[in-house]
Amino acid sequence: MSSFLTAHQHIIGYISALQCLDVTDHAIQTIHKLCDQLSVSRADSHVSAAGGNLSELPQLLGDMDTQHKQKKWLIDNGYLIEPIEVVLGTRIDRRYSSELRRSRSVIAEDTFQHIPVDKLLGKLLEDPVVVTVLNSISLVA
Repeated sequence: MSSFLTAHQHIIGYISALQCLDVTDHAIQTIHKLCDQLSVSRADSHVSAAGGNLSELPQLLGDMDTQHKQKKWLIDNGYLIEPIEVVLGTRIDRRYSSELRRSRSVIAEDTFQHIPVDKLLGKLLEDPVVVTVLNSISLVA
């Protein structure tokens, strides 16, 4: 099963890379078309810089071709606030042991997960779009 998942991740990665190349090519063509319409030279430093930045996009996205890399990027850049597991208590549970060929008593933990609201709200308030929307709401009220 794990080889299937690995192959699946590779296929998804290749498809994503191809789509990214198509999007990049389309974006560069759109920039060139806009330059032609506005009589801006394609050799202009700003146009060249934009094209160069777009050309780097497939490589940047290629570095995130697995779930592990995507999750690591989200955590490293502060976009993922992971839930925190809290133990509520313990209880005695019965589980079958194949070694002993009988049920035995084990201690099981009862847990729940929560996402810290303060971290979530703090991350939202770092986004300028959210701040603009909140400011516009407070001006209306």
